[in-house]
Amino acid sequence: MNTTHGGNIWELARQTGRPAREWLDFSASINPLGPPAWLAGMCADHLPDLAHYPDPEMPALRQALAEHCGIAADGIVPGNGSSELLFALPRLGVFRRAIIPVPAYMDYRRAMELAGIPVQPVRLAPADNFAIPWQSLRTMLQPGDLVILGRPNNPTGALPAADHLTAAIHDYPATFFLLDEAFLDFTGEPSQIKMSDPRGGLPDNLIVLNSMTKFFAIPGLRLGFAALPSTMAGKLRQALTPWSVNTLAQMVGARAYADLDYAARTRALVAANRRELCRRLASAPAWRVFPATANFVLLQLQAGAKHAGGALAAALRRHGIAIRVCGNFEGLDEQYIRLAVRTAGEQERLCGLLAGLGLLQPAP
Repeated sequence: MNTTHGGNIWELARQTGRPAREWLDFSASINPLGPPAWLAGMCADHLPDLAHYPDPEMPALRQALAEHCGIAADGIVPGNGSSELLFALPRLGVFRRAIIPVPAYMDYRRAMELAGIPVQPVRLAPADNFAIPWQSLRTMLQPGDLVILGRPNNPTGALPAADHLTAAIHDYPATFFLLDEAFLDFTGEPSQIKMSDPRGGLPDNLIVLNSMTKFFAIPGLRLGFAALPSTMAGKLRQALTPWSVNTLAQMVGARAYADLDYAARTRALVAANRRELCRRLASAPAWRVFPATANFVLLQLQAGAKHAGGALAAALRRHGIAIRVCGNFEGLDEQYIRLAVRTAGEQERLCGLLAGLGLLQPAP
């Protein structure tokens, strides 16, 4: 299986000789604001702490995340990015089959298959903007199934309807629901954790993942967390390797969600720049632009466009720009591309190159 992800600037640098820092990366959907201003100073202050092993209990980080989610700290499991947690979850030994609406993040399937869990894909329709077919999905559900959904979905950007999702979690208590909220912080929508009324604890069949690396622009630092029922959380902690969350990541994570100004500025910037990027692209007949809710946009090159996705990516690489061609997402092909929302200047540079390739009208 092709497991290529976006954001592999290091490989592009090796292939082309262009240093990694000189690339403009539209292939990885990271906060265009960059990390919070306080991060560099905090990391510098705690460099002496690297002489010791990280705290394996992570009390400050777990408590901060618990307060952010509105649940008890014993339901929080931090990890070395949400990917570590995704691949560890099958070790709980309670999932009989995974149901994955596709297209979706490819590591959902990979994590399940590596653990020997059968995967049943559910094909989503571009004509419906990749909406979840809740009625037909419900007819498939069996005890022990694990339904894996992105909120919002990667790469489509579709946000599953909260009322349908909440009802399914309630109506099928013997089916597990794994919600990947890696990009939800960009939308301003509430987490499913809060919509599930967790005052008495999360529903026994709900697991939520969040990747803090994207919203706080720290993919190289690696940090994510799972929120799940306390009995499952204890087993998940035991399934992880010791000291998987490094000291600096713990310090940053304990402070991150308290920075409300950074969060507000991020959402405002992403919303404005996403609207402008979609407007520019939708103005040209070469593109179909799918509704976007987070910090990336899914596009389809229409029949008759001058470039297929792979050829377009190669053309842009010559100018130091990386995009995500979606041909290795189940249910998509090379006519689909995903673009991250970046700064206004970076987006204008991209649009200028697309105009030069005949895929956009030049800016007036």
